[in-house]
Amino acid sequence: MAWPWATLAADSPVPDVTLKAILSGAGIQAHGSDATAAGVMAETIRLKGSNARIDYDGGPQQRGSVFRVGNRTWLLPSGSTRPLPVKHLPIASVTRLDTDKPCSELGLSCLQVDDRLIAGRRATGWRYDHAGRAGPDGTDSGVLWIDQETGVLLAIKAKDTSERAYNMETVAIDYAALPDSAFTVP
Repeated sequence: MAWPWATLAADSPVPDVTLKAILSGAGIQAHGSDATAAGVMAETIRLKGSNARIDYDGGPQQRGSVFRVGNRTWLLPSGSTRPLPVKHLPIASVTRLDTDKPCSELGLSCLQVDDRLIAGRRATGWRYDHAGRAGPDGTDSGVLWIDQETGVLLAIKAKDTSERAYNMETVAIDYAALPDSAFTVP
């Protein structure tokens, strides 16, 4: 099964966006670290239509970029000049959802919860359970928050099937045009 890389319907106007986010929790680990230790990773997520670029930094052994162009995805670890095609990569697997029924695109049922203000944007919260690995970043249960206007995923507080925590919080967001070159796979 490929990750859903959910986006809005093709007929919806979708602005380009750049997110700066922090991931944390026991599910975010530095390579070779204690399996029970919580990790922290910074992400810059760029979205343009169905294309995405995720630059991540969790320390020297966990740094690189993920490129999604159409339905194809590549991983480019830091220091490598050769991108690797990938099919099952949960990092930033869900980027944009339908604002009215976000969980239907993921094959999940959700309950709406309290709204939050995240990086200056009003975000709607949705609780999901028993997703297996279909939730954002391969999670099983938790709450996700999406921008009420655009459906961009702004935050998650979730756990995977092993009960490891995954948290993502957007700290800055910029809806501005992005050049096509930002999504060119090296």
